[in-house]
Amino acid sequence: MIIIAARYTTAEHVPIELTMDTGNVITMPAYPSNTHYDAAMQEYLDGGGQIDAYDQYYGITDESLREQKYNLNASLADSEVEAAEATPVQGPTLDTRKTEKENLRRENRGKRNNKMTDADDEMADHVDSVMDVLDQADDEVENLNRTELEAWDGSTIVWPVWTPPAG
Repeated sequence: MIIIAARYTTAEHVPIELTMDTGNVITMPAYPSNTHYDAAMQEYLDGGGQIDAYDQYYGITDESLREQKYNLNASLADSEVEAAEATPVQGPTLDTRKTEKENLRRENRGKRNNKMTDADDEMADHVDSVMDVLDQADDEVENLNRTELEAWDGSTIVWPVWTPPAG
């Protein structure tokens, strides 16, 4: 049994995943582990092998990683909209329940297509602006190479600023 590759599976450098010459993948708790794998690990290290650093993206395809970044972008956009909805007009910030009620009222006014307020229009315009920025961010993610994709955290997205209208 010969080790052909070793890598840490967590940022804390435990456990270690070993790939054997047989194709089997084995996990050892640490090195040294006080198990029969210690001799094989020492032979691997003495032969020039090394334990590869932890890689949080190990085994994740570009497509899957890109999907994760799209979800991150959408989550950031949702946070922007939720923050605006908590202050639909100038005044105190609404708690979660009051925000839900105001959103339902706004939605019902929109369905009836009457009694829409200027504040409703401004909120709709703001949400549209946030969605436009989300589209741009997703387009940017689409064009990133693997290294850039792994580094993408959404911090470079410039969201529109919500200024609540007078109530």
